[in-house]
Amino acid sequence: MLDQRTENVLNYLEKHEAELFLLLEKLVNTDSYSWEKSGNDVAGEIILEYLGKSDIPTKAYHQEKFGNQLLASINEQTDRRPIVLMGHRDTVFPSGTVLKRPFTRDESTDRCYGPGVADMKGGIALMVFVLKALTHCGITDIPVQALFTSDEEIGSPTSKAIIKDIVQHAEAVFNLEAGRADGSVVTERKGAGHLHLVIDGKSAHAGLAFEKGISANVELAHKILSLQELVDIQAGNTVNVGLIKGGDNGNVVSEHAEARIQFSFADLESADTLMAGFNKTTETSFVSGTSATLSGGVSFLPMNESPGNKKLFETVKNCGALLNIPVVGTATRGAADSGLPSSMGIPTICGMGPVGGNYHTPEEYIETHTLLERAKLLAASIIAVADSAE
Repeated sequence: MLDQRTENVLNYLEKHEAELFLLLEKLVNTDSYSWEKSGNDVAGEIILEYLGKSDIPTKAYHQEKFGNQLLASINEQTDRRPIVLMGHRDTVFPSGTVLKRPFTRDESTDRCYGPGVADMKGGIALMVFVLKALTHCGITDIPVQALFTSDEEIGSPTSKAIIKDIVQHAEAVFNLEAGRADGSVVTERKGAGHLHLVIDGKSAHAGLAFEKGISANVELAHKILSLQELVDIQAGNTVNVGLIKGGDNGNVVSEHAEARIQFSFADLESADTLMAGFNKTTETSFVSGTSATLSGGVSFLPMNESPGNKKLFETVKNCGALLNIPVVGTATRGAADSGLPSSMGIPTICGMGPVGGNYHTPEEYIETHTLLERAKLLAASIIAVADSAE
């Protein structure tokens, strides 16, 4: 049975469901590509505006290249360990995407569509409104912090240290990535890394002096094929060369080429094996005269099963039962920031956002009715975790 203050918070969320959707629409209709600071910060200002209306204290960690990292906190005056909510507002979609396909709500399919609607602006909207609900309903004894990051899709280069600092004293961590398409929350994740491969060759006129050139593009092609040999689907290790650039023109032998690479792994031993393979390929010149450099490394640690994670999942599952929301846990192949607090021994659960799918594609969606459902589940779980820690 839910206690009265939990009921009060749930009632607040129900009454403000329309406002929740308006925030989601505004966030989705704001381009916030990871590599574009300006749009990312506009999305951040929207978040700050909504929190400010409820007098929720916020702090900005200013960044030069990427969007600012934002932290909201309530009930800091207590001496209890805070419950931390995490979410990223950056997306994989460059500026201009919103003009082509803005937020839409399709009543016939009970789905909302738009760039980043599931990954993960739906979860961001939940974080804001659950903080508002706890504040407006007079919950003063539960410290909650909400971190809104700006660079998760590219490996959290500037937010990783901030996350580590904030979660180290947390009672529990909820990551608001989208719930899986079947409705599951996420209890296990793979790790992942991001790399930047740069190749130098020698330019030449492709017709008059072809033999004097040293093609960085050809070298990159050989390296890509070599990297594909590291893929082991059965072991859970994947390598994706997702972006390639090279050369200046069709009639010039390419002097420069580069690639951005994402890799996923099941455990840290596999990560070491993959990195050894990456370094070997980088050091090998398939085209004589080329040179290469590799930067980057492991970005996300795996999120593995632990006693603390299992206990937190059971708490969420029990809250779901009281709300008539079935909660099932699952392991997923994608990596996320949740791996960091989990690896630090902090009870962590992921996939607490609205149910969605087709991430990183034009067909990305969330199940409309699950936005309010997951807001309720998160709020009830926060209170239950706090009560069990007393």
